Amino acid sequence: MLSKILTLHISNSYLNFLFVEKKWGQITDVNCWQKELSGIKSKSELAKSIKLELEEKKLIYDCLLLSILPENYFLRKLTFPFSDKNKISEILPQELEDSLPFPLDEFYYDFIPTTKDAAQNQQILCLGIKKQEIDELVQSLEDVNIYPFLIDLPYSSLLSLCSNIAEPRPKRYMLLHFEPECAFLLCIENNKLIEGHEFKWKLHKNSSPSDISNTNYSSNHDHLIDKIKISLLKADNDSIDFVIEQIIISGPYPENLPESIEKKLGIPVQEIYKLKFYSKLFQIISKKDIPKFCPNLGLFLGFGQKAKTLNFIQNKSRYKHYYKYKDNIKTIIISLFILLASISFSYISHIYVKKKRLNQIYNKMNEVISRNFKDIQGQLTPIQYISLFKSKIQQLNTNDKSLFTSKVKMIEILNLISSQIPKTLTVQFKNFTADHQHIRIQGITDSFFTVDKIKKSLESIDLFQKVEIKGAKTDPNGQVAFALHIDLSCDTKDS
Repeated sequence: MLSKILTLHISNSYLNFLFVEKKWGQITDVNCWQKELSGIKSKSELAKSIKLELEEKKLIYDCLLLSILPENYFLRKLTFPFSDKNKISEILPQELEDSLPFPLDEFYYDFIPTTKDAAQNQQILCLGIKKQEIDELVQSLEDVNIYPFLIDLPYSSLLSLCSNIAEPRPKRYMLLHFEPECAFLLCIENNKLIEGHEFKWKLHKNSSPSDISNTNYSSNHDHLIDKIKISLLKADNDSIDFVIEQIIISGPYPENLPESIEKKLGIPVQEIYKLKFYSKLFQIISKKDIPKFCPNLGLFLGFGQKAKTLNFIQNKSRYKHYYKYKDNIKTIIISLFILLASISFSYISHIYVKKKRLNQIYNKMNEVISRNFKDIQGQLTPIQYISLFKSKIQQLNTNDKSLFTSKVKMIEILNLISSQIPKTLTVQFKNFTADHQHIRIQGITDSFFTVDKIKKSLESIDLFQKVEIKGAKTDPNGQVAFALHIDLSCDTKDS
């Protein structure tokens, strides 16, 4: 970004410098001064004078903004049935060629949108400067290593200055700005330019433009007031019922001119340095310097606003990095907005899903509480219920482990019984029940003698404390049904 900006307003009699430094978007330093010009006969001498002044000040800047008063330029107000700037730029050359008495290719031109008429047609103010004059100035400056960022005319910079006037601000007013050998009239309505033109006027030989209170300026008030009347008539034609409410005056104007205007036109006049502005710049700069540096101030305020700043310089190669940034700034902002929107949507969705899941868990917990803890439902806090659930789960885990251990032990006992009974015996077990103290076995065999052998085989197992035959009888098929009752030893019970 460009943070150290130097604006230079060039007139026939003096150079006005305004240096503004910004950090993080805030103005941190302001310096303005005026240098009188004498004996300057060419653009080359003018460029050397500017170079010498900058070297004496030891000023380092990022870009130079120029405001000039050209010798040859044109001003046209045109109307288009659309407001798209690209379309206007395409059609503008043909419109200008039809209205100009000289070849258009001899001029650099640019435009600023002004206002819309009753039919919503877009009006523009188009200005052009002789190419030869611009090229000579730019070349002379580049010869001394000065590269201007843009070249503007006072019309757009003064309009930018007016846009910064703080409330309360008149709806319709005129800005009358004086230079040593000319003056600019701008009729403004709702911050839009309705009428604007320049007229010439002469200084007395002993006048000094560096002092705005100087009383030696031309006192031909009638001539100036006639120019004001003409501008008001043109503005009234361009805007229905254009009734001016105030005239704002700036620059080195003739003595007692505000009083003469108020007396002959009945329109209140306000000096510009008495107004309030939005920009912090006007809180730093001295009020007495505001009238002298109006083009500089407006040029700085309008910088970067395409609708408020003209640019007649064609060579922008030294600032390609800035223009690339400026062309892409909208894309960057949109991309950041989409990224932030995506992050916000993802975060909000995550919160919504979590909240929905928590509600499901809460409803499920209430369902479990109502089913298992009817006697204490509504008496405990959610944390206490969770603690109660935790203790129940731990108890279930303990029971599961005990059950698993018991299952493993019974399988070992079954394997042991199977291994102790001789393979030669004919026996079929029908039922097997066990707990921590006893085992009951039911089965069928071929004889009572085999039942006795089974009993004796089981008595040899150390885990069994006592083995008894609880019943034995012959069934209709001639087989013997029997039942054995086994008492487990103490070690087995503990396990």
